[in-house]
Amino acid sequence: MLGIYLFQRFLNKLDDNKFETTWQNKILKRQRIYWFSAMVYFFTAVTVISRLLLINNESFFFGLLVMIFVLFVYGSYFARSLLKFIGVNNQRFMMLKSGFNSDQFSNSGFSKDNVVG
Repeated sequence: MLGIYLFQRFLNKLDDNKFETTWQNKILKRQRIYWFSAMVYFFTAVTVISRLLLINNESFFFGLLVMIFVLFVYGSYFARSLLKFIGVNNQRFMMLKSGFNSDQFSNSGFSKDNVVG
């Protein structure tokens, strides 16, 4: 999840043209590689966390319970982080493809200039 956060910060610093080419050429064309690597990372992290929590424990049922707990908790945080990353960047990419720039959709496209108080 730290990798997703750092990559998001890198993408936020890019201007619109660089972001569009980076997202289209490096992310969208290689989606299968990134989904597979995220899956491998997730199962490796769950295994390592479960092994650390089960040091000197020989009980099968307690180990299974800890594994399910770690899968649920870490999986929900990881899925939330990954889906937020994909959603935010796909929104920016689609807005750029539609002709908007980041200045126009940074305030959600709602102007309060004509609102009568």
